[in-house]
Amino acid sequence: ADMMSASFSVMARLNLYDAAYRSYKEKILTESELKAMLTTRILSMPYTIDSWPIIKQELSPDFVQYLESELPHLVGNRENET
Repeated sequence: ADMMSASFSVMARLNLYDAAYRSYKEKILTESELKAMLTTRILSMPYTIDSWPIIKQELSPDFVQYLESELPHLVGNRENET
């Protein structure tokens, strides 16, 4: 039950960031405002990093690309697996 609750919490936050990214693309938010949101601990939690291949499927592709370029630790471990 705790893991499910954590999963929903992470997804809710990432969907919020995805919406903020769209606001940034529409010039409603500045890049510095968006980046300030992305300094959260959620994006560096082991659960988020380990679950990233699954989580990212629920987010917009352009946001995923942006996030992976800004936070290479999300994809860094998987590059050595192939």
